[in-house]
Amino acid sequence: MSTVGQRIKKCRMDKKISQLRLAELIGRQQQTISSFESDLVMPSENAFQKLARVLKVHVAWLRYGPG
Repeated sequence: MSTVGQRIKKCRMDKKISQLRLAELIGRQQQTISSFESDLVMPSENAFQKLARVLKVHVAWLRYGPG
């Protein structure tokens, strides 16, 4: 089973978006995206919403994986 960070990274890479660009699109720092992808920091509800919108996935999938 994949982690939240692994799912964020997979979506980002599938869309060929850099960490820096994703950070810009959701109004965060590149280091924050790195922390999300490394599972060091769990995204806030607001961040989940923005990530889902930019990555074009459901929040539930980002949060819990395939269900």
